[in-house]
Amino acid sequence: KMRSQLKEGINTYHVEAIQLKKRDADKVLRKLWKKLKDGEKIKKEDLIPVLLTPLMSGKSTVCERVIQGFRILKNVQDKLDEEEVKKMQAILYAFACKFLKENELEKIRRRLA
Repeated sequence: KMRSQLKEGINTYHVEAIQLKKRDADKVLRKLWKKLKDGEKIKKEDLIPVLLTPLMSGKSTVCERVIQGFRILKNVQDKLDEEEVKKMQAILYAFACKFLKENELEKIRRRLA
């Protein structure tokens, strides 16, 4: 059972749950690839959904979504702050470590190298 608040002493923290499983990761990735292809300016806010695609549903595998996420980050590397891109890559890699099998993770490591 999900809770919407957490009481800790005299403090009460309100939580708003977000369910990403209902979102289509393939649609998110297609939309961003289209923006890149059309030469539109990509902002950091446009990339946040890409980082969360491993948590979403879709026809592609989680491994394919992670690989596409890294490819997108590589394409925008020169348009954003280098430190921000590295942080985003770290988030995507953390999701890969959490959700992928060792052989899939090795495939991603080879692509990154």
